[in-house]
Amino acid sequence: MQKIFVMLGALGLLTAVAVSCNKDSKYDTAYYTDKATCTTDSITYNGTVKSILNGSCAYSGCHSSQSKASGVILDTYSTAKSEFSTSNALCTINHDCTPMPQGGSKLADAVIQKLTCWAKNGYKE
Repeated sequence: MQKIFVMLGALGLLTAVAVSCNKDSKYDTAYYTDKATCTTDSITYNGTVKSILNGSCAYSGCHSSQSKASGVILDTYSTAKSEFSTSNALCTINHDCTPMPQGGSKLADAVIQKLTCWAKNGYKE
């Protein structure tokens, strides 16, 4: 009988963890892009975003192809686009969830605006 209670308790804990890991819609990309005012649609990965990500995120020990911190890679167009469109990348740089850069200051609002507008305007390469 005690084993049944332990198993039910473990099952309940696993269920609670799984439910808490569901993506909160507040932190979806759309939460940030819907309220963003973008005065230009000319922000591209190669022209703007790549240098921001390489300088702030995708360097050795963090989110480069070599280090892959937390499984996140931000040093190529395809991986950056995938992370920004399917994860909480905008949430993290806005410091609304796990703040990035880790242990560092929040990126400047103008930089966050560029990344948000890149997402809002379709992740142009």
